[in-house]
Amino acid sequence: MHVALLTNTAWIDEELAILKHLIVGLIDERVRVTQVVPETIQETDFAPFVNHVRWKEVRMKSRLISRYMNRHRLGLKAMEMKSLGLDLVHALDGRMWHGGVHIARKLDLPVVLSASSFFDLETARSIRGRLDSERTVITAATQPLAAAIERAVHNKVPVQLVPTGIYRASRYVHDEAVGTSLSAIISGNGRLDGHYQALLQGMSEVVKIHPNIQFFFDGQGVDQHNIWQMAERLNLLPNISIIPRQVGHREILLRADVLIHPQPLGRARSITLQAMARKIPILAHEDAWLDYLLPDKTAWVVSGDSISSRTWRNLLLRVMEQPDATLELGESARNWVTTNRLASQQITRLSAIYKMLAPQTQNIRFPSSK
Repeated sequence: MHVALLTNTAWIDEELAILKHLIVGLIDERVRVTQVVPETIQETDFAPFVNHVRWKEVRMKSRLISRYMNRHRLGLKAMEMKSLGLDLVHALDGRMWHGGVHIARKLDLPVVLSASSFFDLETARSIRGRLDSERTVITAATQPLAAAIERAVHNKVPVQLVPTGIYRASRYVHDEAVGTSLSAIISGNGRLDGHYQALLQGMSEVVKIHPNIQFFFDGQGVDQHNIWQMAERLNLLPNISIIPRQVGHREILLRADVLIHPQPLGRARSITLQAMARKIPILAHEDAWLDYLLPDKTAWVVSGDSISSRTWRNLLLRVMEQPDATLELGESARNWVTTNRLASQQITRLSAIYKMLAPQTQNIRFPSSK
C-alpha cells in the first residue's frame, strides 16, 4: 500500500505534529507514504523516512481563485507522482479536496477526503457531482460534521467518522496548581468581534486583581491593530503578547497554564486535544461542531448569547482561586482524551479505509531480523 498525503501550508501550520504522528503510525501499519507538500515548507519540517513531492501553492484571499489555481498546479505533478507507483490519494484538508480529486482522476486512483471544519460543507456541495462513490471516502473529525457532510453529499458518497488522534503526553503534563501568575493562551481567529471584546474586558478585570497573569495571543489576526488599541484602552498592554505564526509553533502554546478558545470556530483542532492530554485547563465558547468540548468534563464551556466580560472574569478567577477544581478538570480531560482520541484509533480507522478502497495492494514488506 502506497499513499500520497496531500497537504497545504495552512493545515501544516496548525497540524505539523499530527502529520508526523500520522505518517509514523501509517508506516507502523506497513503503509508506504509520500508526503505532497508546498514548496514553502522547510525540509527540516518534513517527516523523515518518506518520499516528498513539492508543489507550488497559491495563497490568495479568494478561496475560489486559490482552489482553481492550486488544482491546476497539483495537476502538473501528475507525471512525477505517477512514477511513484501510488495506490491511493488522501487530501488531509478540505482546501485540498479539489486538487486531490483532480490528481486522483489523472492517476486513476481512489481518494480519501478529510474534513475538519464546517467550511468543508460548501466544498462537499461543490464537489459531490465529481466524486466516484465507489472510489471515494470522506472522513470527518467529529460526529456533527460527519452527519452534516452526509446531508451535503446527499448520502451518495461514504462518510466515515475518523476523529483526530493524539499521543499520550509524557512531558509538560500539568500536575500542579497554576497559581496566580499563570500564562494563558488565547487561540481564536484573531478578529476583534464581540467574543474577543468580552474576553478582553474580562481580562482587564482579572488583571486588576492578579496583575502577574500573562496572556499570549496565538497568531497575528487581521484585526491585530484593533486588538492592540482596545488592549491599550483597557491598560492591558503589559499583560499581553503575540506569538507569531510559524510552522510547528503549536508546541510552544502547549507550555501554557490555560488554553482559551473565545469563539465558536466550527473547526476541529488538535491543539485542544493535545492540551487535554497535558491536563491544561481549557476555557471555551460552546461550539456545536465540536463533540469533544464536554462541559465540566473536558473543558469549562461558556454558552448562550449573554456571554459577557463577567463570564470570562469569573472563569479565569476560578482557574486561579479554585486549584482543586482546576486540577480535577485537567485530570478528567486527560482521562477522556486518552480513552477516546488516541492516535492509534485514528490510524486503525484510516488503515481500514485504505484497504477497503485499494484491496488488491500489498503493504510494505520489512526485512525479517535473523
